[in-house]
Amino acid sequence: ALIAEVMLQAEGFRDAKVLAKKTTTLYGLMIQQLSKQDHYDFGLRSLKAVLNMAGAVKREDPNMQEEHILLRALRDMNAPKFIKEDAALFKLLLGDLFPSIELAIPEYGSLQSAIQSELTHQGLQLHPTILFKTIQLFESQATRHCNMIVGQTMAGKSTVWKTLQAAKSQLAKDGAPGYTPVRVQVLNPKSISLNEIYGVYDLSTFEWIDGILSAIFRTLASDDKPDEKWIMLDGPVDTLWIESMNSVMDDNKVLTLINGDRIGMSPSMALLFEVQDLSVASPATVSRAGMVYMDVEDLGWRPFVKTWLVQAITDPDERDILTSLLDKYMTKVLAFRLAEVTELIPVTEFNCVKSFCNLYSVLATKDNGVDKSVGGADQFAPMVEKWFLFCLTWSVMGAASEDGRVRFDACIREIETIYPPVKTIYEFFVDPKGRELKLWDERLPPAYRILPGTPFYKILVPTVDTLRYGYLLQTLVNGGLHALIVGDTGVGKTSMIQKELDGLNDTYQRLVMNFSSATSSSTTQDVIENVMEKRSRSRFG
Repeated sequence: ALIAEVMLQAEGFRDAKVLAKKTTTLYGLMIQQLSKQDHYDFGLRSLKAVLNMAGAVKREDPNMQEEHILLRALRDMNAPKFIKEDAALFKLLLGDLFPSIELAIPEYGSLQSAIQSELTHQGLQLHPTILFKTIQLFESQATRHCNMIVGQTMAGKSTVWKTLQAAKSQLAKDGAPGYTPVRVQVLNPKSISLNEIYGVYDLSTFEWIDGILSAIFRTLASDDKPDEKWIMLDGPVDTLWIESMNSVMDDNKVLTLINGDRIGMSPSMALLFEVQDLSVASPATVSRAGMVYMDVEDLGWRPFVKTWLVQAITDPDERDILTSLLDKYMTKVLAFRLAEVTELIPVTEFNCVKSFCNLYSVLATKDNGVDKSVGGADQFAPMVEKWFLFCLTWSVMGAASEDGRVRFDACIREIETIYPPVKTIYEFFVDPKGRELKLWDERLPPAYRILPGTPFYKILVPTVDTLRYGYLLQTLVNGGLHALIVGDTGVGKTSMIQKELDGLNDTYQRLVMNFSSATSSSTTQDVIENVMEKRSRSRFG
């Protein structure tokens, strides 16, 4: 409390003793009552940042009441990092310590308009979570040079910082005061070695070779342009590389290299981290950065689907049918998957929905029977539903175990009885010509004969599994989509992939690589570059 009181007095607060007591009481209550999260820090460094912000607000608006100033600083510096449950409790704690004070929501008229315009320009939904978190990141960057955006995959982390960058750059272009263009250098530190990040001595020549991060720092630090320069470190945080960043993340703002070089950050530079969690980061690292937490449940999958329906589905009738089918099936299926199904490889809910949208986009085409001009409107809706269920089965539940597939079959049949009452729904495909559901068994050749002279290791007897997985793989490749084939040793993954690759036309080039824990980024780069044509010093084709 004494440290807080002295700092508040230094910032010009008259009621420093009372306000310091309230601040330290709040931090004590947060430590006791809020949940334990890896990205939370309620230490002295966090307290100091709040008091510094309070001083900045007081200098900006000397007539503002001191309690209001401190309340605003406490709210703005802490609220962005809380999970949903803790945010509600934090609001109650503030209400107890600062009763009868209602803070007005800050107005960011031009910035808010620019953010909305940028989201619309990108074809994204104006979701309140994205708008709110983008403003929070802006406020956090105003008080700290180092910030972390924390959240699960597909929570909207990249969208937030990219939207803020584009909005600030557009405002600068329009001549708005206080804004400059923003340049971003993106690096995934986990994809390269420690020497490739920070640099290393060449033991043969005793020359210093700069790493990627140190080279970026040198370039940006020596750039005299007033543009904002963000260094975005997008990847998992671990102690191997993050501890060397502590001197950059704190008030020193200096990157120290093993060759003795000290590269200071210029006032226009800022650090950004985009991470899933901070489970292996030390408290010293967490305390040095501002936190903006994004909960994947706040955004959900519906904004993505709305955008996909507008951009990918051109027929209004098909869009209406899909909207109805999504309401009918998707929520129930996702809830069933979470509660009842074991997956061979963990997949997030958002990724399931995204996979469904991608698969439907490449399968539900006119060539595959989704055409109102053939069969009329009466057959159009049933055909859309057949492809919808086929794509739902192989996207949302594609990674389900055998037992999970049987349970899912029962779940779908409870909702709709479109499938014949034989075998599971995984045994059916959509026949575009007959416009009906048929068993994969019907596509198997009645008799299989091995061609004379075929080596034993190239013999692949067609089964229902090779047919349906081959069909899906071929569909994904032709649609320009990525595929991950997962299974135990000896189930035929390589044989099936090899067969489908052999059937590709000359448009595609294939490259087989074996990965292990010892595979480095430079090795991967060399293998890829060896099969490409070098057109200039740093350009391949």
